[in-house]
Amino acid sequence: MKIALVRRGFSAGGGAERYLSRVAAGLRRVGHDPVLVGDVSWPEDRWDGESEVIDARGPWDFAEQVARRMDRAAWDSVFSLERIFFCHAYRAGDGVHRAWMKRRQAGGSGAWRTWFRGLRPKHKQLLALEKRLFGDGGARRIIVNSRMVAAEITAEYGVADERIHLVYNGYDPGRGGETVADREQARGSLRKAMEIPEDALVILFTGSGWERKGLDFLVRALDRLNRRNIHLIVAGRGRMRRGYAGDRRHFLGTVAHMPPLYAAADLFVLPTLYDPFSNACLEAMRHGLPVVTTTANGFAEIGCDGVHGEAVAAGDVAALTSALDRWTSPDFAPPAREACTEKVSHLTIEANVRQTLEVLEAAARI
Repeated sequence: MKIALVRRGFSAGGGAERYLSRVAAGLRRVGHDPVLVGDVSWPEDRWDGESEVIDARGPWDFAEQVARRMDRAAWDSVFSLERIFFCHAYRAGDGVHRAWMKRRQAGGSGAWRTWFRGLRPKHKQLLALEKRLFGDGGARRIIVNSRMVAAEITAEYGVADERIHLVYNGYDPGRGGETVADREQARGSLRKAMEIPEDALVILFTGSGWERKGLDFLVRALDRLNRRNIHLIVAGRGRMRRGYAGDRRHFLGTVAHMPPLYAAADLFVLPTLYDPFSNACLEAMRHGLPVVTTTANGFAEIGCDGVHGEAVAAGDVAALTSALDRWTSPDFAPPAREACTEKVSHLTIEANVRQTLEVLEAAARI
């Protein structure tokens, strides 16, 4: 089949973009022909294959232009990661916008409320598109990457269960294939370059958009712990706040190649306010790191069982501090890297593509 893969914007550090590239590669391996449908922000060198570029002024304009191209394009199936008017299958990888706004407004600061007011036209467009997509005549099938998102879609829009399919995110095992010797060498080299002592405990945080990803909560929790042997590595971009900097805090910006950071770290922490299913958490655990995150992250359904990781309430600094106290205590024995890797070993990109393709083929027959 010729399958259109729709994603409007591009972010160099975005998990959705990496996911889409992996899905396209998986589709090619089983004989299908993926076509990217994106906007002008997609760099030509970041997509291997056919693409259609749309110069859109916003979410609604993009949806209208995709609809017009559907009328004349020779696509057998449309698989969208973007809120558009119609598609054979929609992957709700960005979650439910209405549910996210409720979460943020329920616990938001004045600054966040101002931010929402400033972007009101965009939010109105996204909410209107979401309502249309989840309604009759929208997406034939909806793929969710966590039970959390499935419950939100049902609660907010009353979508019937038979339209919703759970397909967890997949990780390419090839990216986690370093030997123990490779990992130890990368660990030693990176710590030496960053002047981190070998006996220090390193916490890794990655993600852009630090307010939603919860970096402020992590910094406050570490301030409460005040342990001299803990170093924090932050990969990604966001707004620096007063109190973030310190001699044991390392801000790297966007990092293209993450495995050396996973090797250098001892614990991965993502206190996110909302993540349908964090690819960063999956990648970290696939590389052997225990994960501390929140119950507002769909990944918590998979790996945060109290043995390989832990989930706390989003925004609860006291609970996060308590969790970090356990996972960084000298007398606490975290699981071996191999145990964490094994915990998520079934979540491969091959399994994801196979299950996604089953949904696409079923939707095409409706």
